Amino acid sequence: MTIPPIRKCRCRKSPRRRRQAGFTLLEVMAATAVLAMVGLVIAASLNAFYRSWTRGEKVARELERNRAVDRVVDELFRNAVPLQWEEELGNVEYVFQGEQDELWIAALGRSYGGRTPFRFGRLYLEDDQLRCDYAETPLLPWIEIKDQQYETLTITDNVQSIQFAYADDAEEDSGNAIEFYDEWDEEEHDNFPLAILLTIEWKDGSRECWLRRTAANSYNTELSVSQRSVGLGGGSADGLREGGGGPGGRP
Repeated sequence: MTIPPIRKCRCRKSPRRRRQAGFTLLEVMAATAVLAMVGLVIAASLNAFYRSWTRGEKVARELERNRAVDRVVDELFRNAVPLQWEEELGNVEYVFQGEQDELWIAALGRSYGGRTPFRFGRLYLEDDQLRCDYAETPLLPWIEIKDQQYETLTITDNVQSIQFAYADDAEEDSGNAIEFYDEWDEEEHDNFPLAILLTIEWKDGSRECWLRRTAANSYNTELSVSQRSVGLGGGSADGLREGGGGPGGRP
């Protein structure tokens, strides 16, 4: 018996379908939208943080400048006294001069270690800065400041203008208890200001006021110092120095 030859089966294999690599347009658009939303959230958070930080910095600067002015105002205005200065020729003048944009003032201070109990200051505006010339010996308004011994303290900057006002008892027919004057004329008032008001206008348009009642606001409260009892040498006022800035003394 003859066995027929075995035929090999030639079966065709089905081609495998390979998935094409990459993303569809819809997937790309969805991912882009998600990234855009995340970016907007991050940008909004950063912007809010920056605004909050900027406001905090501004408030901190304002507090610091106001504290510097507070210290000087408390040191000079609150402790201001009507100090009389007697010169060698016998002339007696108050160590005080109140103008609208400048103030010469004498004040009581701490006395220890042989230091004088008086502080003398001159407040004024120069180069957009509120400055104070101060000393432990009298700064006399009727003598050129360049001819006197003192140190200069820069209290604050970015100042547009300053204005002083001086309080006194109002006239009976005015209906007010006190009245403020732009300048203080000793002959007109014949006493010492009851209070002193300082108004500062800053370059950013804001405005602040400092009002302090003087320490000696009585007609009968006067101190007399002769030129021979207090020398004209310079000195430093530690209480004022706390306000910041450095020495700017002139011989």
